[in-house]
Amino acid sequence: MKRPTILIDSLDKNFNVILRSCKFFYKQNQLFCSDIDAVDYYGVYRGGYPWIHPSLEAWAEKKGGYWEWEDPESICFAK
Repeated sequence: MKRPTILIDSLDKNFNVILRSCKFFYKQNQLFCSDIDAVDYYGVYRGGYPWIHPSLEAWAEKKGGYWEWEDPESICFAK
């Protein structure tokens, strides 16, 4: 299976905002994301609730699916 290319905003080493590809991996034929800039289960800096980058949410909706929390550091695509 091919990993999707989903761009997210991030900071480079000089703290400039950049767009970069989100990091994914497959485990047992399921697509996972555990990119530090794309998922935040604890949401301390985003209002105290789990957060998934809007680009990932839009991609999942376009594919007819959604993201499930696998654990506090990763999400899994589900249909």
